Amino acid sequence: MHSTLQVPHSPERQRVSIGHLPVELMMMIFHEVYELGLDWSAAAELPTLATVYYPSSTIFPNALAMVCSAWRNTLSSVPFFWTRVAIAIDGNATPHSLIKGSFEWSRPLPIDVLIAPYSSTCDENPGEGHRVEAVMRYLVPELHRCRSIRFNTNQVSSLPPLQAFSGQASLLRTLEFGCTPYYPWAEEEPGDVAVPLDLVCPELENLHLNGRNFCNVCPPKSQSDPSFTYDLWLSHLPKLTSLAITNYGVGSGKMGLRMAEMLRALQELPHLAHLTIKNIHFDKESPSHVYTLSSALRHLDFSGLPNAVYLFFGAAALQERIDTMCIAQCNVNHVRWGTISCAKLTLQRIDAHY
Repeated sequence: MHSTLQVPHSPERQRVSIGHLPVELMMMIFHEVYELGLDWSAAAELPTLATVYYPSSTIFPNALAMVCSAWRNTLSSVPFFWTRVAIAIDGNATPHSLIKGSFEWSRPLPIDVLIAPYSSTCDENPGEGHRVEAVMRYLVPELHRCRSIRFNTNQVSSLPPLQAFSGQASLLRTLEFGCTPYYPWAEEEPGDVAVPLDLVCPELENLHLNGRNFCNVCPPKSQSDPSFTYDLWLSHLPKLTSLAITNYGVGSGKMGLRMAEMLRALQELPHLAHLTIKNIHFDKESPSHVYTLSSALRHLDFSGLPNAVYLFFGAAALQERIDTMCIAQCNVNHVRWGTISCAKLTLQRIDAHY
């Protein structure tokens, strides 16, 4: 008589969704990932977005939040996970629900905000400007929490107007209106000068304005005399040390930025140490006055300024020696170099063509 070995059948294994993990376990995982990205030299906080130019799924916790609604709901319960708000504005734009959620979930903590496309390639999907406008509806109510706001669009015309920012921004240290890449032949309508601005940011240290927005903070031509008292918006930025003015091209027959108006505006910055001016179309009119700039000014970076360098040095009084000066793609004819004291001068692609 032969006996038969009976092997019990194991029950079929059931597939379990990753979203069915216990909340406690998910939270432990998320905290571990969070701590891996901490900058322990900066009070154990997440690194800022200062060196990030494009949104990325690798920015915590974006990738985790996209796994499933259960993960997103768990992540949304921890405000300090969401202090870096990176918003994509190209064809693969960040959904409005995630934009709205990112601002809500981070409350009441200070935040850093980046608005940019996923890459610097030309936007094949039109509507970048409209997507920026949509983001502004969520951003402006949160200005009081922003430590930094950086725009980096593909088209200079997509950048929002400075007057769209209104209210108290007492934490704001960095405000940038950048465009990469910038096409010098891209024309804009001339910007209005002396535009009333309601943005209050007394702690601002770094400001990057596109040319159209910089026009808004300049005085009118009739009041650009260096001795004329004018209540400029820049005069309410006592801690500003770095200013960049970039990307302003106007069509033929239209007036560019006036050098006298720009220098009069710069006079309002007593602690300005670093000045960058790139791809700006200036009017050819020579200033009739001399403008004394900040004694703290140590770094000058000029690029893509046709016939403007000699206008600048002909009317700007530099009180101290400049540590570093970089001039690229400019015409430097007629510049009186003997009047300029500089420790390090770099010239790149200097040609009378520019």
